[in-house]
Amino acid sequence: MAQQLTEFRYFLDLPPETRNQIYEVVLVNDHPISITSVRNKRKKNDPSRLSPFGRLLRVNKQINSEAKSVFYSLNTFVVGNGWWGSRKEENLQALKAFIARVPKDCIARIKHILIVLFLKVSSWDLRWSPVAIPVECMVDKNHTADLKDVGRAISKHFVGIERVTVRAETVDQNIMPTLHKLPDDRIGFITGDVENLAKIVRGLLDALALRGLKEVHWMQSEGLKLHEFAEKVKHEKLEERVKLKFVEWDVWRPGEGQST
Repeated sequence: MAQQLTEFRYFLDLPPETRNQIYEVVLVNDHPISITSVRNKRKKNDPSRLSPFGRLLRVNKQINSEAKSVFYSLNTFVVGNGWWGSRKEENLQALKAFIARVPKDCIARIKHILIVLFLKVSSWDLRWSPVAIPVECMVDKNHTADLKDVGRAISKHFVGIERVTVRAETVDQNIMPTLHKLPDDRIGFITGDVENLAKIVRGLLDALALRGLKEVHWMQSEGLKLHEFAEKVKHEKLEERVKLKFVEWDVWRPGEGQST
């Protein structure tokens, strides 16, 4: 430990901009960081289980502060209305635990979040077919209820948000929720409690717009377009305050990012 502290003493002699560049290389992830539930908590006294970020936090107060600033302000964090307690889906329970665990000033540094809207599909509709069959992507009332609470938590605690990305993902409704990607030859259409879902998303974006939100990106896959849903969400005042745009995404969830 003494040797490590000596090494970091020289690190602190570097100019702040150089230290920040090093922090960015070590701490900024290539993919968004998912806020999912963790069943087996890491042992606090086992340094081998710590991430580079966790190790930097233990060096001294200055490096702790600098590392937190870079980690929370430059990474993208993923929230969602997935299955409560899921280790794969972003969910309300995980978000509550994140807010309870992470210092308030760190959450306030977060600038970009990705909101996942989970929609139910039937695995029977995803079977191979010689013709393209439309797939119902159902908005479940439990999903909208959780998303409403997720929105409240975000608008209350994530006060520094500048960009929000919204995307939809599908889960199997016939068994314990399992993430599914729509086949390339299928087109999904959103059904169910759509108006209420749009109302909740609109309310969240309006609240964040009053605090400095600058951009909203609608991220869509080839099989699940969000233009129609986005039309239900947007309104004149929101368009005056925030830049709205559609973006495509190719990378699906397996191996996409890490969890926190």
